[in-house]
Amino acid sequence: MGYDKYSELTSEHAIRGTYCDLAVQVEGRLKFLIEVKAVGVELKEAHIKQASDYGANQGVEFVVLTNGLNWMLFNLKFQKPIDRTLIEQFNFLTIDPKRYEDILKLFVLAKEGMNKSALEQFMVTKNATDKFSIAASLFSDPVVKQIRRLLKKVHPDAKVTDRNIVDEMRGHIIKRDIADSAEFKNSAKEINRYFKKRARKQKQNEAGKDEHIEICDMTEVRKIG
Repeated sequence: MGYDKYSELTSEHAIRGTYCDLAVQVEGRLKFLIEVKAVGVELKEAHIKQASDYGANQGVEFVVLTNGLNWMLFNLKFQKPIDRTLIEQFNFLTIDPKRYEDILKLFVLAKEGMNKSALEQFMVTKNATDKFSIAASLFSDPVVKQIRRLLKKVHPDAKVTDRNIVDEMRGHIIKRDIADSAEFKNSAKEINRYFKKRARKQKQNEAGKDEHIEICDMTEVRKIG
């Protein structure tokens, strides 16, 4: 994948008295760890935990678990307890070199991708489009109001309220394990912060316009005087 096997790939990387199979570093900076199992070994939860523990002990945000055919890429979040999220997985036997989505899976791990911060950008996009972010977006005021307006146009005699829509989404459309999750609540907070920030900016812009108008009016008064 473009790495120099002598300077950028370190085998048997020491971590607190034990060893991770491979460490990938670029310009002296550790990018991610790779835990490798035999090609015939089925990747299990114990292997995932092992790879995650290596990453947590080393303070590395990304870890990879593979048996050579199946590859699993995890993102670690350093909280209590350490949280891990599977952000990508693929099987080399099913990779299609003509399919953009498949090429991207390899690109985020390749050196060229590292130089272009493809992995970080991939994570940002992944987080922005996961089920929790999209669900939280559906519950935001602008989206709910837009749904209400559309329903009123289609059903002009219906008495539709924002509460009707929210209750229906929470009760029958969005799964409870999503709507009640910490990830959903965090996404909702991010969306609320965005709208509050936008509201403050709009208020500042309006205040600036009022001030400009007042200055113009005083100029006109002086001219008349």
